[in-house]
Amino acid sequence: MLFRTLKPYIVAILAVAAATALRFVLIPLLGPHSLPFLTYFAAILLAAWFGGMRGGIAASVLSVIAAHYVFVAPRFSAFPTPAAASAAFAVFLLDIGLILYINYAYRRATAEQKHHEAQINSQLHAMELLNAVGQRCLRAGDNLQSALDDVVEAAIELTGAAKGNLQLFDSSCDGLKLAAHRGFEQPFLNFF
Repeated sequence: MLFRTLKPYIVAILAVAAATALRFVLIPLLGPHSLPFLTYFAAILLAAWFGGMRGGIAASVLSVIAAHYVFVAPRFSAFPTPAAASAAFAVFLLDIGLILYINYAYRRATAEQKHHEAQINSQLHAMELLNAVGQRCLRAGDNLQSALDDVVEAAIELTGAAKGNLQLFDSSCDGLKLAAHRGFEQPFLNFF
């Protein structure tokens, strides 16, 4: 339980640490101050993918702090940055927002798709069950009781009920008569 709670933050810390290490490795190619946010896009994407929105936000905050403190001139300083770095920072924030929104939209669409698939599978099962009951009723021929029992069984399965009954109108007594049932105690059956 504790791991599930901490997982987004652990993923964020590891992803940002790896992105910072990679950016240090790239200093000979890029220099210490150019493209300070380059490696952090992947870190945020991975943290959002594996850690959800919380992981993505945590990685975003850690990335901003790490990149600003380590790779934006003046390095290892919390002082305001030059205008060019501020513009890069603004673009980075916009990109972060886009990454997080796309991740959120994907997760929401996936959840909706799973919900719709479950509904479709449930409806398909119901149709298959009703088709099977219809086929058994046709084969039952003159055995009405067998057909009614099948209808009760199908109704119980489709509704998830613990018990059920089927009543038919009896013109001789001008009322309903219990024709098929499952799961009822004798006092209930005696009533009908």
